Amino acid sequence: MLTRKILYPLLLAGSVYALSPLAIAVNTEELVDLELEDLLELEVSIASRYAQSTLDIAAAVYVVDQEDIRRSGAIQLPDVLRLVPGLQVSRVNSNSWSVSARGFNSLYSNKLLVLVNGRPIYSALFSGVDWDAQSVPLEEIERIEVIRGPGAAQWGANAVNGVINIITFSAENTEGLQLNVSAGNQDTARFLASHTGQLGSSDVSYRSYLQYQSTDALSTNSGTQIIDGKDDWDVARLGMTMNWDDQWIEFQVYQGNSKPEQQLVNSGIVGSQSLDQNFSGGYAYWQTNWQVGQSDHQLKASIDYYQRDDVLQDEERLGGLIDYQFHETAPGKHQLSSGISWHGVDIDYQENFGSNQSVDQSNHYFNLFIQDEIELSKDFWYLTLSGGVAYDEYVNFEFQPSIRSLWHLTPSQSLWMAVSRAVRTPSSSEVLLDTNLSGDADTITIETPGGGGATEALPVYLQLLKNQNLQSEILTALDFGLRHQIRPGVSYDISGFYNQFTDVVSLQSQALTCVDSNGNTFTVAAGTPSTCTGAGAANDISYASVGGSLINDIEINTKGVELAATWQEDFWKLRATYTWVDIKLDTTLTDTISSYYADVQQAMSAEQLFSLRASADLSGGWKLDAWLRFQDDLAYPAGVDSYTELDLRVEKNYSWGDLILVGQNLLQTDHGEFRDKLYGYSGSLLERSAYIKLQFPFE
Repeated sequence: MLTRKILYPLLLAGSVYALSPLAIAVNTEELVDLELEDLLELEVSIASRYAQSTLDIAAAVYVVDQEDIRRSGAIQLPDVLRLVPGLQVSRVNSNSWSVSARGFNSLYSNKLLVLVNGRPIYSALFSGVDWDAQSVPLEEIERIEVIRGPGAAQWGANAVNGVINIITFSAENTEGLQLNVSAGNQDTARFLASHTGQLGSSDVSYRSYLQYQSTDALSTNSGTQIIDGKDDWDVARLGMTMNWDDQWIEFQVYQGNSKPEQQLVNSGIVGSQSLDQNFSGGYAYWQTNWQVGQSDHQLKASIDYYQRDDVLQDEERLGGLIDYQFHETAPGKHQLSSGISWHGVDIDYQENFGSNQSVDQSNHYFNLFIQDEIELSKDFWYLTLSGGVAYDEYVNFEFQPSIRSLWHLTPSQSLWMAVSRAVRTPSSSEVLLDTNLSGDADTITIETPGGGGATEALPVYLQLLKNQNLQSEILTALDFGLRHQIRPGVSYDISGFYNQFTDVVSLQSQALTCVDSNGNTFTVAAGTPSTCTGAGAANDISYASVGGSLINDIEINTKGVELAATWQEDFWKLRATYTWVDIKLDTTLTDTISSYYADVQQAMSAEQLFSLRASADLSGGWKLDAWLRFQDDLAYPAGVDSYTELDLRVEKNYSWGDLILVGQNLLQTDHGEFRDKLYGYSGSLLERSAYIKLQFPFE
């Protein structure tokens, strides 16, 4: 009601005024020129772990800077990642997202490595990210660097389909207090206070922040009607960064609560519930840089604690990281770099609805890499040889090499190609835990115990059975691309890939059982109809359960194309991205459960994604942004149709600060983006929404 009566009219009025002749001065000298994008000057470090111009990188890279983040209108970090070609970001519910690169989309995506300042933030439980907990305020992010494709030679195991490195602001060269306050109908309340300055008369700069945000629940599509959800969530964060000389210290503590609405299956209980998931944690991070002659050295260390009362599995972990790397320009036109890292995790899992087991274990991971970039022909042909050796206690040693070649066709145009090997090592849950999945995979007709020949249809639920001999999933990848800056402000970047995955994890079905309301199990005897052996009239049969042992037995091939283009003239800018991904199973499966699980991995990814953003800086302190985006339909499960949506953002700069109005998902009343039937997440609906934001800078 607040949105319809107040925010939408304000947004419409602001947009109309910003585009009116009164706001757009006839004299273009009064318009604010946007800073031209220049690929020749844009440097990133994610590809080789040292700074390089994007035109010198033989990989599919993309950078989202603070200006992109601010003008996207996004409030949550995963939504910012929608800006990146090749990434599929789908909101599962109010507090959960699926984020993947080049296919294999899932709530528990495990082939994408996510870092904050080079520090991994993925969960050892499923090798993915808890996006509601593991985050930083968007205003604290300087830029986000993304590799689509393997980065395992430099970053180690699990950097399979991509690497995301979120880089926060240094405390140096900024001073003052800033307050940000926003309110809306979906993101109901958000507050951020940040302060930067010097510690006394010392040369230590600091940047501190306090954030609180509260997000309302989304509606849910039950299949027959739209009902109000119960998946609201809130989180508070306190953080600080300190810099002096070549030292960097950073810490954050956070605490929150989320309520993902989810169907649960355990010990005879079947039902949709929304249980509190309290989470808390924090980390401390230290980094130092120094030079010895012509070589640059970096050493960083971190410790992090994370605790979550999850519906599927209660998790508590304590992790540590030590990472050293160096880079040197060597004689003979060589750029040498190498490094070694250790990552240790002490994990404690307690039984919950997802598993009837508890585990307490410590794991250690090591990674060693070496790289040599060779200039074969002056200013034209570069060859990069990389090799990484990863050690994991579950699978021991894995070798992850990469060969990359780049040709400078002109000073502003480069062509590149790469062949790489990367592995996805088993997660703790796959090796240590039997997990109850709460999405029904099938139905079975049984004779009702004591029912005099009556029959009933029971849902069949899956239980993932651990495998302590599980091996790594292996990717062999071919990547290629062309990057061209036609002139400052006009550029395009096109990349293609062909990936072959082997030893992909699937399931081998075990015995089928009936489960009554008290959790008692009975063997299913096949027949027409089937019967629950040993069950009587007193047993109220709730569902059937089939175990699926995790095994490495399928091959999947993926191929695709990704395009990013920018066109900028004076005070306006257009940016477009397009992604096409094709996923094919290359294994003939006769096991019904294995086929079902493999189909899920293929069909939960969108084949096509498209994004178009327009920005304009107008006279009088007005700024206008529009973001049109499209996601193709998801073949599994039925009910997730393709959608096209539009966001609008209007900003007015005043002497006292900034007033911002944002409308999101404006083309439809609501739309779904994702359903994870395996894990019992029904389809939440993103509704048309809006928020107002005030920014107050104090010098």
